[in-house]
Amino acid sequence: MVVGRPSGDVGDDVMATIEGLELPDSRQIKYAGDMENQEEGFGDLGTVMLISLILVYLLMVLLYNSYTHPFVIILSIPLAIIGVFFTLGLTMTPLGIITMLGILILIGLVSRNGILVVDFINQQLEQGVAIKEALLEATSRRFRPILLTTISTVVGMIPIAIAHGAGAEWKNGLGWVLIGGLICSMFLSLVIIPLVYYLFYRLRERLTRSKKRF
Repeated sequence: MVVGRPSGDVGDDVMATIEGLELPDSRQIKYAGDMENQEEGFGDLGTVMLISLILVYLLMVLLYNSYTHPFVIILSIPLAIIGVFFTLGLTMTPLGIITMLGILILIGLVSRNGILVVDFINQQLEQGVAIKEALLEATSRRFRPILLTTISTVVGMIPIAIAHGAGAEWKNGLGWVLIGGLICSMFLSLVIIPLVYYLFYRLRERLTRSKKRF
């Protein structure tokens, strides 16, 4: 039983100590208990996250009838991961199974921001608005709904993030993951997503011109 330190940190210390020992090659070392469960859990969660990303992408491909627009929306997820690790480091919260579950929840939550921006840009382009004007209009018009939904979710997560008492450690990690990921995604999505959309738009125009020439 580990008290006052994450079991993963203690496991790393044990592994480092064992590697420094001069043991014969015939000896085999197998880690069990929390370390074994943690490795299995991280592997399963990694597979689940990959599957969820693929399913979200394929679903948006069907809805938008495009391969580029869903890719732009998916970029909001790594933007949220930046905020997750920054918040975990700032609050000294270890990365564990529950925090990875929080990252899995973020996949659906932060995709919403990208959908709001991209969908509005598409509507503006269909109305004949120039691409740069559409990007600026989408950023200004979608800032308020994204801000309000993010604030409402973050405020709801604060009691979980600062909770105390029995079993509060795993709740704290989940709360901080959602708070950091949503805040970072809110700000970066309004900058990075329109920029990436513009790059894909120009690339698609060049490919279209090249096809017409040939």
